[in-house]
Amino acid sequence: MKAALEELEAGGSLRTVGARYGIPHNTLQDHRRGRYTYQPHPSRALLPEEEASLVAYIIWMGRHGFPVTRAVATLMATGIVKASGRQTMVNFEHGLSRMWWCRFRERHPELSARTPDPLDRQRVFGVTVPRVEALFNILEPMFAEKSWHDCPHLVFNCDETGFGDKQKSGKEKVYAQRGQKHVYRQTVVTREHISVHCCASAAGVSIPPMIIYAQCLPSNSYALDGPPNALYAISEKGYMDGPLFVRWIEHFLKHAPAERPLLLTCDQHETHMSKDVVDLCRGNGVEVVCLPSHTTHALQPLDVSLFGPLKEAFTKLATNMGLVRGDLVLGKKHFSSILKFAYPKAATVENIKKGFRLTGLFPLNRHALEDSDQMMIIPPVAVQPAPLGTTLSTAQVQSAPPSTTITLAQIHPAPPSTTISTAQVHPAPPSTTISTAQVHPAPPSTTISTAQVHPAPPSTTISTAQVHPAPPSTTISTAQVHPAPPSTTISTAQVHPAPPDIISVPVVAGCVECPTCHRPPNPLVAAGIIPAGLAHILVPPRFDQSARRRRRQQVPAGARCITSDEFASHQAEKEREEREKQEAKRRRMEEVKERRALMEEEKKRKQREKEQREREKAQREREKAERERERERGKEQREREKQREREQERERLRREREQERLQNDICASCKHPSPPGSATEILEWVQCENCTLWYHTECVTHVVPEEAWLCRECATSRDL
Repeated sequence: MKAALEELEAGGSLRTVGARYGIPHNTLQDHRRGRYTYQPHPSRALLPEEEASLVAYIIWMGRHGFPVTRAVATLMATGIVKASGRQTMVNFEHGLSRMWWCRFRERHPELSARTPDPLDRQRVFGVTVPRVEALFNILEPMFAEKSWHDCPHLVFNCDETGFGDKQKSGKEKVYAQRGQKHVYRQTVVTREHISVHCCASAAGVSIPPMIIYAQCLPSNSYALDGPPNALYAISEKGYMDGPLFVRWIEHFLKHAPAERPLLLTCDQHETHMSKDVVDLCRGNGVEVVCLPSHTTHALQPLDVSLFGPLKEAFTKLATNMGLVRGDLVLGKKHFSSILKFAYPKAATVENIKKGFRLTGLFPLNRHALEDSDQMMIIPPVAVQPAPLGTTLSTAQVQSAPPSTTITLAQIHPAPPSTTISTAQVHPAPPSTTISTAQVHPAPPSTTISTAQVHPAPPSTTISTAQVHPAPPSTTISTAQVHPAPPSTTISTAQVHPAPPDIISVPVVAGCVECPTCHRPPNPLVAAGIIPAGLAHILVPPRFDQSARRRRRQQVPAGARCITSDEFASHQAEKEREEREKQEAKRRRMEEVKERRALMEEEKKRKQREKEQREREKAQREREKAERERERERGKEQREREKQREREQERERLRREREQERLQNDICASCKHPSPPGSATEILEWVQCENCTLWYHTECVTHVVPEEAWLCRECATSRDL
């Protein structure tokens, strides 16, 4: 369309140009008359300054690892319209329309729809200015001492990458029927993990790779079909370990240039930092520098420019082989043969040099990542201001009077040995003008003052005072700037490079919590990204900066040269401490064993005593039971004797009663119930008054019924 319009402007005919470019002449006529030019909506939902704030917020969030989706951006825009309180046609229930979003995108071409790349949180916040500066603080003296600036063939980088376990489909598009919901691609590579350890120099020359299989080597002639001079090894799960890395160092020394010393950069995996590796490298003139942890995605040349094309070429070759044979499954026996053709396509001189250039490792450039999206800017945190005379890594602003607006620029690290004091705002009377105080670089040992501004009365706005970088050993103190009139703008001091180990953050004036929501002030307002009126809508993520949270966080390891004398002494000290620790642990284990043996002996003794007490208790229980049984037997015996006595007594009484009955029922003279020779029972009886014996009336000779009768014996006895 642009070319057709240019040809029309040059004097071409509508129909001729339309036929040449395949565009209807009516469409060309409308474009020439300006009917397709952008016309703003007569009633825009957001004001231009509100849209600018929303765009700045979206860009800020994307730069800090929290990209905003269309739904979130539309929701925030609706919130801005609702908070403004002005009359609008926006439906707050359904939010802004799709047409508004399309026009918003047209008005702001600086925004682009992207698919975010997932990245571990530690990696997101791993590539920071202090950590990158620390790496180059190690490399720059080494390059100057070893004269590596003009020797790219002596600077190497090594790392390993994995294949097979998580195969991704290539970026190449495929064609299928329109309307087909899913287009599948058959996987032709097994999920068995295989590692490839690669190494390349800054001159674009690569060392033959090392291929690590899991558990066992392939059964076929893998070495003949693989990359030339490649090294093959096995491990339990197909990953690099300490002994294998020592073997690779020997392989590296075999194929590296004979010129010494060499520089080898790698990550800080424990397999790369063993004592055997350090001793082998120190003995062969190889300086090993470990990159900061969680930064290899940005600082490792192989990760930046080699592994991506290598996996893409490998996947493409494997997929193309699957098109030839549908039943083909590529396992470990085919891996080396495919890698033989994929590796040269990725490990080109241009790709390798590009990786070293983008990471700044060669040519050595500590500012290579400044314009890169990999460099993470730590979100600002509001902190409480410090009193006058306090030496801090941040510029602090004390509280201003009511209705005073104070903006804050970001404070960057300053060079080593630089002392930066606080910039403070003090009261200024009305009708006073305060301009920007700017301090330029000064030679060493120069005293440079910052702008010290006195607080303005109500409705006074404070603008910026900027302090530029000072050389090492420079002391920056405060300089006084006199009062400004109302509506004067003053900002806080912006201090450039600070020591790498200090991270300075912007500070909001007063740094007090909101009385309504009890949250700290919005740092985006302090940084001048959004206005104060939108601080409750465009809110950045909140980070827990409590001491408890910092204690739980693991401090990532920084860059270090593991072949240096300092690291060697550190390792020796660490080994000595480890030996002492092991010796102390051995002594503790022996003490524990002795205490455990004593405890076991004491336990056995107590067990024996317990068993003896249980036996004695059982014996006492048996004796007690025996006594109880004896008592029971004696009691039963006594009961039986008593029962026998009672029975005997009853028998005696029965005999006595029987005897008495017999005695009462017989005659004392004839000893019979009836007289001898009598067939009938005698019913007449007579009893002696003296002996109470009964007699038959027929057996006695005399009976005087009216008188007391005595038997013969009693009568005889009476007469005598």
